[in-house]
Amino acid sequence: MFFKRLRADINAAKKNDPAARNKFEIWLTYSGVHALSWYRIAHFFYKIKLKLLARMISQTARFFTGIEIHPAAKIAGGVFIDHGAGVVIGETAEVEEGVVIYQGATLGGTGKEKGKRHPTVKRGAIISAGARVLGGFTVGEYAKIGANAVVLREVPPYATVVGVPAHVVRINGEKPDDLEQEKAVRIFNTLSGKKEEFKPTDGNNVKMYACGITVSGEAHIGHAYQALIYDIIRKYLEKRGYNVKYARNYTDVDDKIIAKSNETGIPADKYAADMIEKIDAEMKRLKVDEPSVWIKATESMDDIIAFIEKLIEKGYAYPTEKGDVYYSVEKFPSYGNLSHRNLDDAINGVRVDNDEMKKNPLDFALWKSAKAGEPFWQSPWGNGRPGWHIECSAMNYKTFGERIDIHGGGRDLIFPHHENEIAQSEALTGKQFVKYWIHNGLIKVNGQKMSKSLGNRLLLSDLLDKY
Repeated sequence: MFFKRLRADINAAKKNDPAARNKFEIWLTYSGVHALSWYRIAHFFYKIKLKLLARMISQTARFFTGIEIHPAAKIAGGVFIDHGAGVVIGETAEVEEGVVIYQGATLGGTGKEKGKRHPTVKRGAIISAGARVLGGFTVGEYAKIGANAVVLREVPPYATVVGVPAHVVRINGEKPDDLEQEKAVRIFNTLSGKKEEFKPTDGNNVKMYACGITVSGEAHIGHAYQALIYDIIRKYLEKRGYNVKYARNYTDVDDKIIAKSNETGIPADKYAADMIEKIDAEMKRLKVDEPSVWIKATESMDDIIAFIEKLIEKGYAYPTEKGDVYYSVEKFPSYGNLSHRNLDDAINGVRVDNDEMKKNPLDFALWKSAKAGEPFWQSPWGNGRPGWHIECSAMNYKTFGERIDIHGGGRDLIFPHHENEIAQSEALTGKQFVKYWIHNGLIKVNGQKMSKSLGNRLLLSDLLDKY
């Protein structure tokens, strides 16, 4: 039996190694063949209960070959260990005929439990260099484990798996269509406070929106960081086979923009347009791709006004004698769910407008009456401009309809901005606005939040010029 399996091991080496010239050379020089020969002797002694002697033989073999095979493992004839230094095969591992194992591979166990805790590798499988197969599961016939993969669960026959942890990328040479492990994308949802499996509302089609920049000045590295994150998420989802419609907005009318206009003497619309042109050019230099749809607040005024009118009709908003329109927070019972706070907490976490016309300090502006010298648009409540929060709700509704799959932004937008978006949109439609809320962290400079008041902002243009 020993010599029969030795011949099978030598034949396997000759079959799988194109550099092998003859069987005598293989027997004389191949460390994988030597290790298997030592293993078969050690395994014999292990079966007849001379376990100490068996372990001493296996450790001697490891010293000379660099390959460690536990004498209790079950290895058929016709296995090829190529360039085998660093290979480890554990106690309860089982390896069938025709398996090829490359250097640095491990057939190991997990935990300290007794019983079957090492893998079974079926006929013809290939374990590539540096791969770790860990656990008491089966690697199917003719499966291929990619280099440096870490396999933690069963591998189907004829599958190719790669990565850490390993996942199936091919079966019989074709991409799998219905494998749960291939489809499973998990997202941390701010709304639920936990990771959830990603399941778009419309099959493979994804509606994704991320809050863009208020163009009251040049882009800093925080703006770039956020744009890059959501560009990568969009590209990743596309790589996973989803059809992604991705929208970003520019807020191009705002108190800060008006203040900059007054400071520079440049009309607010021209100042905003100049900033958008500059920021677009810088994002291209950073290799951030254009979204599927760009949206601007000033190009959505009719939609914003129509949205506000509907909220008034439904009783969620009210106009004042001054021509302002406010959202009535008390009319929306689930206000605070995204930020996980109640109304008492909310009032302590937001700057409150001291407008005596407001019914509740938490009520927020949907439409602001125009002040002297400010840009304005005509509306049923008089000349004015939209509040910040309503812009995103109206632009989403215009672009995607009632629901979207993913809404992103910096975590500083969770409250009040995104909380207010939910209140506006769900009051209008009566349906869940966003299925998955995702938020990126904020950049710190020398351990402090980057802010204009601290004077530690780093402009994107400076970063690009320097690096």
